[in-house]
Amino acid sequence: MNIPQNIQILLDNNTLPPRLILSGAEGFSLCVAITARVHGVTIDKIMSGSHSDTLMIMGDSSIKVGDTKGGSDGVTARDIAAWCANTPMESAARVVLVERIERLTNAAANALLKLIEEPPKHVRFIASTDNQYQLPETIRSRMTVITVGNSAATEMSEMALSILNGDKLKAFALIEKIHKGEDSRVVAKNLIVELMHYMRIKDPKQLPILQKAHQHLQENASIRTTLEWMVLRINNC
Repeated sequence: MNIPQNIQILLDNNTLPPRLILSGAEGFSLCVAITARVHGVTIDKIMSGSHSDTLMIMGDSSIKVGDTKGGSDGVTARDIAAWCANTPMESAARVVLVERIERLTNAAANALLKLIEEPPKHVRFIASTDNQYQLPETIRSRMTVITVGNSAATEMSEMALSILNGDKLKAFALIEKIHKGEDSRVVAKNLIVELMHYMRIKDPKQLPILQKAHQHLQENASIRTTLEWMVLRINNC
């Protein structure tokens, strides 16, 4: 499984967000590949379920709150919290790997909220979703969402790289596509979050610009104007 360049950069520089959601048809396959890379093992090792520092939650049953005793299917928020409390056995980190995290009930999302907000230093959450807009808002707002496996994801990655490389013309052309596309405000916010991770590596002094742009979008400022302002400020610093 080939890992996209934008995520590869985060892995190579050890800046992968500790709370990551990959949105798109290829999301879970990439989650498994990233988890294998974090642990330094093969994808087969992860998929076999034999890695003691990976809690893999798959299938169609919802993540619930409460006790699974008595024969109910699935895993509970309490199970996850208890597993995270243990220290790693085979790796430097423990990874909670969740397929289709949009299955979280509101009650389970609330139960996991503190754990997701302040996970132990040795714990990572890596999850996939078929549709990030079905995620409980409390979860989506506290995790980094990266769209993968479609043209929107490609355009977002291309724009991030064009901004980093100082290619303003290409960046402006991609801003126009984002402006006219579906869910443009959410896509723009995700782009800025992705750029924040890059800039922590390449040029941390740009972070206040990105934070201000993200704030403008939160306040319903013009998407096109905000992104164009951001590109000009970054490349003029």
